[in-house]
Amino acid sequence: MKWDYFKKLHPSIRIIRELGKHMECEFNTLTHGSSHTSPSANADIQMLEASYREAGLHELIPGRKPRVRKDKATDMITKGVVKLHSKWVMKRWQDSRQFERSQEEDWEPLSDGNGE
Repeated sequence: MKWDYFKKLHPSIRIIRELGKHMECEFNTLTHGSSHTSPSANADIQMLEASYREAGLHELIPGRKPRVRKDKATDMITKGVVKLHSKWVMKRWQDSRQFERSQEEDWEPLSDGNGE
């Protein structure tokens, strides 16, 4: 199969590749590249070090305090656990499982024994 034909059949591949490049630039992340080659640990480490130096994240600056983010994501796990432990949810769960069950057995045949 030729690559041109493959690209024609699957146009989203180019878009996904470009989106990955854009996100990498936007978030300043490090990847091993876009080709299928063996990664070079030394080159990757040097790129990572350069990125850290450029960002200045690890520089000691007296008096610097971390930024407080106002747009933090909601902690859905904690919210769910709190809701689960609320009185009415646990009571409803218990009530739907704790009721008297019949001990009676009904052995009426479903057919007349002739397969009907």
